[in-house]
Amino acid sequence: MGEYNNKHFHDFFASHGIQFRFSCPQTSQQNGKSERMLRTINNVVRTLLFHSHLPPTFWVEALHMATHLLNILPSTSINFDIPYYRLFQKHPYYSHLRVFGCLCYPHITTPHNLAPRITPCVFLGYPSQHRGFRCLGLSTRRIIISRHVVFGPLSGQWSQSTEGIDCDETFRPVVKLATIRTVLSIAVSQHWPIHQLDVKNAFLHGHLQETVYMHQPPASVILDTRNMFVTFSALFMALSSPPERGIIGLPTSSKVLLRQIISQLGYEFAMTDVGALSYFLGISTSRSSTGLFLSQQKYATEILERAHMLNCKPARTPAEPGHKLGADGPLWLIPRYIAALPGLFSISPSPDRILHLQGTLTHGLQLHVSPSSDLIAYTDADWEGCPASRRSTSSYCVFLGDNLVSWSSKRQGVILRSSAEAEYRGVANVVAETSWIRNLLRKLHRPPTKATIVYCDNVSAVYMSSNPVQHQRTKHIDIDIHFVRDKVAIGHVRVLHVP
Repeated sequence: MGEYNNKHFHDFFASHGIQFRFSCPQTSQQNGKSERMLRTINNVVRTLLFHSHLPPTFWVEALHMATHLLNILPSTSINFDIPYYRLFQKHPYYSHLRVFGCLCYPHITTPHNLAPRITPCVFLGYPSQHRGFRCLGLSTRRIIISRHVVFGPLSGQWSQSTEGIDCDETFRPVVKLATIRTVLSIAVSQHWPIHQLDVKNAFLHGHLQETVYMHQPPASVILDTRNMFVTFSALFMALSSPPERGIIGLPTSSKVLLRQIISQLGYEFAMTDVGALSYFLGISTSRSSTGLFLSQQKYATEILERAHMLNCKPARTPAEPGHKLGADGPLWLIPRYIAALPGLFSISPSPDRILHLQGTLTHGLQLHVSPSSDLIAYTDADWEGCPASRRSTSSYCVFLGDNLVSWSSKRQGVILRSSAEAEYRGVANVVAETSWIRNLLRKLHRPPTKATIVYCDNVSAVYMSSNPVQHQRTKHIDIDIHFVRDKVAIGHVRVLHVP
């Protein structure tokens, strides 16, 4: 009750003839209306913080936002009337509402003519003494109050969406490349024909099961309908770039079955029979009696053209051999290099990377006619190879018969205390990948007949994969230990040493 020990508080009651009483200890039901309202506000505050992924230190901003929303929304305690309307006898405006915690860009003034005029911020609600928006600068960590704020074009426009399903995702229905290589490897080894179909308007055949309401985007508001909603009953897409055509590759065991499948698909979709597989997902294919050659020469040439380096001198390697990347390395911010490699966050768009493309335009992946269908994998790892984070890098490659179908080279997420731990985590990664490929082969009715062979050059890692004794050095990698040992015990994997 310390919050009530305030002289101005008691003077206000005395001047207005209000008698002040307390409820009994631990008996909140005696003050049920206030307690229930506090619970409602707390629920809204908790929801706002959870949805925006903001830390609990922003509870004050979330509290202000919660009370603002509750005051302009219908309330069941007053027969679905609006508190704001009850108080001011006019309807509130909703066009200013935005998603709490969303990204925004307020206009800022600066004495420098060449300085940026906007800065990325987090939206924290509405100031009590201004008609504007309250924003937190991501770089400066200071509050910016501004009326001129740019939000995302669809920020806060949806009236019915599900978090984690259809709000924050950009989904492109592209199959995993390891799946494509596995299917093509089987088709080549079995001498199956591979056909290509082009589905017209492939993205527009879906239908929604519910009605979705949305405000009109600011750039497409129809005159005199600014406060109206748009409803959707069919699937639509917002594309950040033009998609490739809806390509279907069909490897079948016979030409008769191929014609039957094409005929059945033709009844459901408008499509064009392109013929034998030649180009898909930026990959060119060339079929011969010895197998199938996969190349990205066309895609690499387009990258060189965008960087204006089509006639450059090629480089043998994408980076200087033996060079260790550090946190204080140079940043390549040349616009033409960045524009040439959009979205490729795993590599830096430096000139050496693009020069290397010039020297490897004709390189590709050859899928052979392989009589064997055994899964064989090779794995290796360094130890504390990164000078900045002291983390190890593990890599692997997986062969289906004679054909390479999957590979990876990735820095590990934890710091390890021995080379055996680093190597064993690499073994666990490749065992997980081969287990997935084995399941894929079973779905394709080509189940493996033998255990997957995993080759590793670390003797300790090989012993740990089959030795049930828990060593002192393995107590920190217990999950990987049990995962690999389980696959070895059931006969799906054999880990062998390679010198």
